[in-house]
Amino acid sequence: MTENSAYLDKDLVQILRQSARNRMLVADLIRTVQTHVNGANALTVMTYFMEAFGLSLSAIRELEGAEALGNAALSDNELEMEFQPVIQKGIADIDAAAR
Repeated sequence: MTENSAYLDKDLVQILRQSARNRMLVADLIRTVQTHVNGANALTVMTYFMEAFGLSLSAIRELEGAEALGNAALSDNELEMEFQPVIQKGIADIDAAAR
């Protein structure tokens, strides 16, 4: 759990987890946060990803360069290749801990 978890929308966290289990594209996961949180910026998205997928800030720091967040450092394809494995490992760890 992140320090800010009390302020996060728990339903959105569950939506992100289920969407990731269904292998939703990372860019679409970002858009999901943007749709649910008015004015969501890179920090908001990273905070939700940290909570939903059990990730550290260092693991997702480069997410802010995503094309889906209005930047050009990472295309949607690069985003997918870099972050989908990290997200899937996070989901697997969360699911294993819940058993």
